[in-house]
Amino acid sequence: MKSAVVLFSGGVDSTYLVFKSAPFYDRLVLITYKVPGMHNAEFSRRSARQLINFYGDKITHEILDIRGFIYALRGNARDCIRDNLKYGFYCSWCLGCRIAMHLSTIKFCQENNITQVLEGSNFYDRESLPQREEVLAVIDKAYQQAAVKLSTPCYYEENMPLSVNKFLSFLRRIRLFKDNTSFRFNYLKKKGVDLGAGFISQYRCTQPSCLTSIFFNGLRPFLKIFRKESKDGYLKYAEDIIAQSK
Repeated sequence: MKSAVVLFSGGVDSTYLVFKSAPFYDRLVLITYKVPGMHNAEFSRRSARQLINFYGDKITHEILDIRGFIYALRGNARDCIRDNLKYGFYCSWCLGCRIAMHLSTIKFCQENNITQVLEGSNFYDRESLPQREEVLAVIDKAYQQAAVKLSTPCYYEENMPLSVNKFLSFLRRIRLFKDNTSFRFNYLKKKGVDLGAGFISQYRCTQPSCLTSIFFNGLRPFLKIFRKESKDGYLKYAEDIIAQSK
């Protein structure tokens, strides 16, 4: 039986990933993590139920609470501010959290004899450090050491049409509109998936929200004006926090 774990928020990207990947697997285990600052992890069940209705027993869904692990590994908000200053970037809250999710996924795979993990990162979210290729490469080393393969099947969508609407082009430049989200939402809508009401490129009725990340990410654009983020810094942070977990 060919099985894989899917890092699943229940949002547009991870739901789209399941539809694109399901034909190639006998079993997909969708995992949603409860993390510090997160609200409404149970919202992910809405998309999961629709996928189970579509694919039947091929799909299972679990919500796992890893808040204690994240606090032990990454620390609290004060620790994140310290690390932002130490490593020269402004995303340690989110990057540390995402790395903890991956490390927890590796442990889950080892305990359940699964060697494949699917993740919904995509090239178009360049402002999200955890989704950048160079960061994923660091995370992938941890998977390789555990003999687990990490895949991002939908990372590139080369045939994705870009909107020519001038207003949407403006929103794209200020990162409020994402063509990939719109494209994937329309794909899911044709499949009969109900993601609830949305605003521009945000559909929050089927996925958790992290209120603390809003604080950190809200400050980030302004802080970057005065001090550019260090690529070497956030890569070193990723390497250090993974090494710390061993």
